[in-house]
Amino acid sequence: MLSTWTKKENSTGTLNVTINEDAWKDAQKRAFKKLAKDVEVPGFRKGKAPEAMVKKAISEQSILMEAVNEALQEMYTFALDQEKVVPIAQPEVAIQSLTANELVVDFNITVSPEVTLAQDYKTLSFKPKQVRVTAKEIDEELEKLQKDYLEWELKEEGEVENGDKIILDYAGYKGEEAFEGGSQENAELEIGSGSFIPGFEEQLIGVKSGESKDLNLTFPQDYPAEELKGADVVFKTTVHEIRKKVLPELNDDFAKLVNEENVTTLDELKASIKARLTETKKAENLNESENLLLDAVVDGATVEIPQVLIDSEAKQMLDEFKQRLSQQGLNYDLYKQLVQQSDEDVFAQITPDATKRVKLRLVLDQVAKQENLEASDEDVEKEYQTISEMYGLELDQIKQMATPEDIAYDVRLKKARESLLEQNK
Repeated sequence: MLSTWTKKENSTGTLNVTINEDAWKDAQKRAFKKLAKDVEVPGFRKGKAPEAMVKKAISEQSILMEAVNEALQEMYTFALDQEKVVPIAQPEVAIQSLTANELVVDFNITVSPEVTLAQDYKTLSFKPKQVRVTAKEIDEELEKLQKDYLEWELKEEGEVENGDKIILDYAGYKGEEAFEGGSQENAELEIGSGSFIPGFEEQLIGVKSGESKDLNLTFPQDYPAEELKGADVVFKTTVHEIRKKVLPELNDDFAKLVNEENVTTLDELKASIKARLTETKKAENLNESENLLLDAVVDGATVEIPQVLIDSEAKQMLDEFKQRLSQQGLNYDLYKQLVQQSDEDVFAQITPDATKRVKLRLVLDQVAKQENLEASDEDVEKEYQTISEMYGLELDQIKQMATPEDIAYDVRLKKARESLLEQNK
């Protein structure tokens, strides 16, 4: 066989392969025998007719096309080995010449792109921002803690106010008919939470315990249920109970109520909150500065990313997004309806982030190559164990889901990232 490799732009290229005549004739013989098994000749059992008669029943074009199928894999394997080319996706096959005496095929393939790192990629610097915790931030954290320990006190008298929690019955009617899903008894509702359609909670403000009220409302035009979009409805409601929020007073007793180690006074609680916020901000600032450094290394690198890698990454990100929606009890098709987007729109939104992720991975891989960073068998086994503990799965399950080569690749990228951060501190 003869082969040539022609590199093209964007990490693509063409393997041109010509099979030698003897091998091509042999492929045609195999193709004929394969096709002959299914040929029916009157007067003979299938596969038992004389060869000359069978040949009349099979067109030369059919034999040639079947012979192509017989020869393609051998030609492809030969060319990859001969030209030392490593594809990263399935090739597109184009037949350039097909006769009884000749077969010439182009395999259009995508290879890993060449990555050129900026000369200063080791000498960039990052410095986390200074950490400052304000009194306002401490007060906001105290307010959150208060809400964690709030109590709901029954209102013996008075009316529904914003922020109150009520127990009510409600029944929704469209015209004279009650509509599905529009009724419930002894429902719990916090006024101002936005749990119901616009106007529902607002119209209950001022109602007293034991009172009934009809709420005249209109469903939003973008409401998921088709039969209720923009519909005028009436909710018949009865309020049974009203409770108001009672927040604990901020004092030493509250500090003890929080039950935090070594905290018995309000001042100690504030100090603890300040220390916690300080550590959180330090971690956030460090993470931000590290990301800025990695962005600088990636931006400084030169690489032409094959579209097939971007599309593959975008598809994976879309699958991850669908899975997250499912875990939240949401449906992807319903999501598209709500945001009024098509599959193409969603894919287009994901593509820029997919491109960024692919480029980061390629750059880290190149750093690993230049720094001679490798993953040992021990590194791979340790990573398997980490993943097993992270997801709560048996080690054997993880090993069935990811090959040692995949894990080794991920470990190399982690080492490259750590190397960059260490070198550029």
